[in-house]
Amino acid sequence: MRRSMWAYALGLGALLASAASAGQIDEGLQEIIAGAPADQEFSVLVYLNDQVDLEAATRQMDVERATLQRRHEHVVLALQGVADASQGPMREFLQQGVDAGTVREFRAFWIRNFFHVVTTKAMIEQIAQREDVYKVYYDYEIELIEPMPVKENPIDDDQEPAGAEIGLVAIRAPEVWAIGIDGTGVLVSNTDTGVDGNHPALRDRWAGVADSRYQGHPEWAWLDPAFGQNDFPRDSNGHGTHTIGTVCGGPPGEVIGVAPGAYWIAAAPIDRISIQRTVQDVLVSYEWFLDPDGNPSTNWDVPAVNSNSWGVTTGHGYPNCDQTFWSAIDACEAAGIVMIYSAGNEGGSGLRRPADRATTPYNCHAVAAVDANNPNWPIASFSSRGPTRCTPDGREAIKPDISAPGVDVNSSLPGNRYGRLSGTSMASPHINGVVALMRQANPNISVDDIKQVIYETAVDLGNPGEDNSYGWGMVDAYEAVNRVLNANDPYACCFEDGSCSEALPQDCRAQGGLPSFGRNCGQVSCQQPGACCVNDEDCEQLTERTCNGRGGTFLGEGASCRSACPCDAIKKFNVKCSARGEAKIKVVYRTDAYNGQFVTVNVNGANFNVVVFERKAILFACCYTSVTAQMVDPGCFDPVTAACE
Repeated sequence: MRRSMWAYALGLGALLASAASAGQIDEGLQEIIAGAPADQEFSVLVYLNDQVDLEAATRQMDVERATLQRRHEHVVLALQGVADASQGPMREFLQQGVDAGTVREFRAFWIRNFFHVVTTKAMIEQIAQREDVYKVYYDYEIELIEPMPVKENPIDDDQEPAGAEIGLVAIRAPEVWAIGIDGTGVLVSNTDTGVDGNHPALRDRWAGVADSRYQGHPEWAWLDPAFGQNDFPRDSNGHGTHTIGTVCGGPPGEVIGVAPGAYWIAAAPIDRISIQRTVQDVLVSYEWFLDPDGNPSTNWDVPAVNSNSWGVTTGHGYPNCDQTFWSAIDACEAAGIVMIYSAGNEGGSGLRRPADRATTPYNCHAVAAVDANNPNWPIASFSSRGPTRCTPDGREAIKPDISAPGVDVNSSLPGNRYGRLSGTSMASPHINGVVALMRQANPNISVDDIKQVIYETAVDLGNPGEDNSYGWGMVDAYEAVNRVLNANDPYACCFEDGSCSEALPQDCRAQGGLPSFGRNCGQVSCQQPGACCVNDEDCEQLTERTCNGRGGTFLGEGASCRSACPCDAIKKFNVKCSARGEAKIKVVYRTDAYNGQFVTVNVNGANFNVVVFERKAILFACCYTSVTAQMVDPGCFDPVTAACE
């Protein structure tokens, strides 16, 4: 007979474990459909198991020193090949559902081998149990990041600005134009509410009319997922017209864009009048951007960069760190498109999704807003701050990544107008334009190298180094362009062992190194390896950058792995139980480093936090006939069982 239980230890507390989601249904979707009748319909995204290894594809392209065209063709053909080879059975299954009336509609995607399906709860549960299915996600609603109120006395809507905008001067765009680089020959894009294709600052830059290769095919340069009106760009909201103006707006209108020589294309899946748009609409847009003309062997129609001034929050029902977008973003970047995201206008409440992702130093590229009208360039009060926990192991990481002007930004508005708006939505288009300048300077530079150069050349603001307000600081277009102008020359390449050699940037990444553009080994200080606790038990000698990328804890350059990680530091874990049913669980450490910290121990199914004091964490508990104890955090050692006798 089980007796009542008591336990005591300094700082003990119960921990609750979350229930696992059923089958292969995402936890967020599981919560939404729980309690719904079997015949209630939901819009879902069904991801299949077979997927392209995009990291391997990128490594292969680096080894080949591939051009941007080669990267695009290789990735798109691989994605389409996997979809063609694996989607047949699911298509047949879903069509049977349509015929039976249990599936209202479905659409297949090749960008990451998934289906959009509108179907019943009962059918979702059947789909999730299929062996070819990886996971089923809810098709969440999305919205743009609404601009913040403007400052007092904005310019009149019909007044055209004179001279370069102060934000363009702040990021040094006119200095780049002075050396003959203005984005000419580069195609840019945005995912927004649409664009007024008749605006004088934009009409001659829409690729659908500016580039003769689009003749007869306006649908290669404009996508309207809401109404299918793909003949000419339009914008009933104004947000998208404003953001693309900051990217490339120019004559015969006023020069309001960072890269006025660039051409643009656009997709309009966000906030279309009264029609609520969802994740699926953005994914439709991303697949279109990957291959607008439907020919993988061409990439003149594929944008070099895409900015996204939208996002979702928990307030929309969207779960923290949701991964629905991540794989599609990775596909776009593997094919050579630099994907940029506004951090959000929620201030200290955190970043929007997917800008909060920090699975690598480069994903996702989140942009904060600074006030370029103030000579001190303060961070905007509304600009979303980090940190984020959307990391490989849930530990904190710094976000956002970079800053740009986002307060009182003047740009184009529908109806041949100009006006000032504020928000991180206004900041990210500046980065879009800087990428266009960099791609003109070096057409085949890789996505990660572009981001690395932007980080390295930023004007540091706020706390020294990267911080949770400004990221790496204010983007500097002139320094970034100059770094990549001669990026086909050998530069410093830092390796995991802390050594440096000079190599071409492509060769550097192919060999596992980190290139430093524009500098030789005598001008850089490579990170030195140190102890990295990859998990509670395993320690490796890694650089801080690699350690963080693998979700580990870096203990410092030169630090030894000896007794470095929690499990290595534990000398003893034992359990005793007396005849009275009183259990004693003891954890003994080798060093004083863990004094004052807590360990979590599970005793017969209940979790307790126990503080470490003088190298020992001791828990007394009662009353039992036998005891099984296991360390939960850190997760060291197998369970230990002791009989009470």
